[in-house]
Amino acid sequence: MSNASGNTPEFLVAGHVTQDVVGDKLRPGGTASYAAAVAARLGLRTAILTSAAAGFEFPPELAGVQIHNLPANETTVMEHRWFGRRRDQYLRSRAEVLTAGAVPAVLRRTPVVLFGPVVGELELSLLDSFPHALRGATVQGWLRIFGEDGSMVAIDAATWDEVPLLGRLSVVFLSDEDLGTASENVEPVLDRWAQQVPLLAVTRGDAGARIAFEGRWYEIAAMPVREVDGTGAGDAFAAAFLIRYHETADVGVAARFATAAAGCVVEATGIDGAPTRAQVEQRLTAFGSVQLTPVRLP
Repeated sequence: MSNASGNTPEFLVAGHVTQDVVGDKLRPGGTASYAAAVAARLGLRTAILTSAAAGFEFPPELAGVQIHNLPANETTVMEHRWFGRRRDQYLRSRAEVLTAGAVPAVLRRTPVVLFGPVVGELELSLLDSFPHALRGATVQGWLRIFGEDGSMVAIDAATWDEVPLLGRLSVVFLSDEDLGTASENVEPVLDRWAQQVPLLAVTRGDAGARIAFEGRWYEIAAMPVREVDGTGAGDAFAAAFLIRYHETADVGVAARFATAAAGCVVEATGIDGAPTRAQVEQRLTAFGSVQLTPVRLP
């Protein structure tokens, strides 16, 4: 482990900090990077549980974040090829799988935990290491497999066995993109998942988000943005939602807060857009009409 202090964090994200290849550039990526940067900028004592090569230099944007690193032979490297708003992803190398045995005692008391795998690197047993936490997860890392050439293939969510995962969580986050071929018949899948987890949030890019809570579906529009880079918006939404929901126990307040934070992230490149709480509050004030409202799925 490296850069790890003895203080229990207020927010923990578990998953690989990646190196992302975009064109001829290399930049930090992964849910762990985006979510931790957002939590830290929002003022929380933040930690990451990850695996990367022993000599890996974590990005300066994560300065002040506790890094608990399980050393590996390689760091997870993802290549992203964009075609307009569509992207193909390739896995070029992979760090170690994170198990319950990798969780230091100082992290087990963390009150808010986000599980953010990108390549299925979290064993389900790890989720049980935080029995008293508000536990959320971005499920994309469990909904993808990789071919021999490293190409990412989305699992058909309609055939995925979600029960072992969802039963361990308080809040589940996913995007339309994560649904694979099930996106053509998404309503039964989402309704089934919503029956197994207290809160289910589906982010939809510039179409906003849908949230299932207590047997009902709601939606919230996206706040107007000048988009520079859409990468990480869903991760920012997840981190901000969990943080504000833990603070207020109010789904509507958390949804607005998360929507504003995600809007800030897309207006900059990479994790540079992680907002301060003041920046989020400014956006909330500017777009007060954007609220969570009941909806019926079409």
